[in-house]
Amino acid sequence: MRGALQRVAAAALAGWLAAAPAGAEPAPGAPGAQVLSIEEARGLALAAHRAKDARLARGLALALLRRDPGDVVARQILAAALYAEGDFAGAEAEGARAYRAAPRGPARHDAAMIVSEAAFQRGEIGTARRWLRRAAWYAPDAQAEALAVRAYQGLAPAQKFTWSFDFSVSPSSNVNGGSATDTVTIGTFVLPLPGALTALSGVQSRASLGGGWVLGQSARSRWQAGVSATGLMTTLSSEAKAKAPGAKGSDYAFWALEAWAAHRAQLAGGAWDARATAGHNDYAGAPLSNYLRLEAGRDFAIAPRMALRMSGLLERQFRLDAKARSATMQRLGLDLGWRAAGPGAGSWKLGSYARRAISGTDSIAFEGGGVSLDYRPEAPLWGADWALSLGYESRDYANGRADDILDAGVSATLPALQYMGFAPELGLSWRRDSSNNVIHDGSELGLTLGLRSLF
Repeated sequence: MRGALQRVAAAALAGWLAAAPAGAEPAPGAPGAQVLSIEEARGLALAAHRAKDARLARGLALALLRRDPGDVVARQILAAALYAEGDFAGAEAEGARAYRAAPRGPARHDAAMIVSEAAFQRGEIGTARRWLRRAAWYAPDAQAEALAVRAYQGLAPAQKFTWSFDFSVSPSSNVNGGSATDTVTIGTFVLPLPGALTALSGVQSRASLGGGWVLGQSARSRWQAGVSATGLMTTLSSEAKAKAPGAKGSDYAFWALEAWAAHRAQLAGGAWDARATAGHNDYAGAPLSNYLRLEAGRDFAIAPRMALRMSGLLERQFRLDAKARSATMQRLGLDLGWRAAGPGAGSWKLGSYARRAISGTDSIAFEGGGVSLDYRPEAPLWGADWALSLGYESRDYANGRADDILDAGVSATLPALQYMGFAPELGLSWRRDSSNNVIHDGSELGLTLGLRSLF
């Protein structure tokens, strides 16, 4: 990391100075003293930098800045000199000033690389990675961008604190999971269903914020802990409001708070991971449940381009709205992933699972299982990175209800519209719930707009 950034900073600085316009105004000096033009002063500063004479480079840069505090080139020379002298705090500050004053383009890449390296030397890994994102965004060519991205990814294991924020907006034909039919047949009578029990259209906004800390790590294992908050807000369409006059978007609001601890260890032939979570959620503005969840998984490398994963989940839900609806959830999964070459090149994953809910309430207790198929093409198509998914699940409830659930989805990430490594992602999803209980027989078509990190 250190050598790569130093080489990039030095090469970029050399290119910038070589392309800088010559200044015809002479530097002030005593009679008989040698007079340097701005171009010559910058050239001498660069020569001092190349010769590793940081003191001379710093002195020339300061002289140039006394003449013109807005001299971006001199500011960057000063940052590089301070870095060479071991004043990493000063280098970080001056590099940031050079970045802010520089025109948008390669000049900002050069400054960002110096700031990132200085932050790295100070142990500020999160700051270093943020500046590497900026360096990648303003990189002058693909090679410089790739170097910044590799450095960003390479620093990930060293970052002690990470945070994440996700936001998406999803227009949907069925925000409440309502029935696809407006009527119910009882004997020979056909009766209307209340509007609130039928499918209502609207827009759902999802947001989540989380933070995680590395508690300890070695070459083969890592312990982490963190917290997160997730919210789902619903806005009903005018059609839905007319269909169910008493319904409000807040009736379907969902919030969850979680605290978790996780461990991951690299073993011969694969890795295993475990995670424990304690959480609380609200629905429609009222407490819904507290829950405890345990998850574990084991990865097996069974071929050079193929891996197998076994996973399990155990969760206890303590319902706060109705104690009798509390349940214990269990799940066992088996996933096979592989990378294909030639036709259909890309990443494939075939999954299968069995799950059940154990509860004293028959409408909650069920047994079921499902399969899924995911595919990510290796090459972009029409300028987008695609992902496709298909899934099927069957559930048999203790009260006699039987559901067959089919879902499909496609998403496209648009790298050409990225900003600082974040690109818009468009998703289209479809779900069909076929149930012998008319209230739970429905379908949903949704569109999602969100952001995805490209690295």
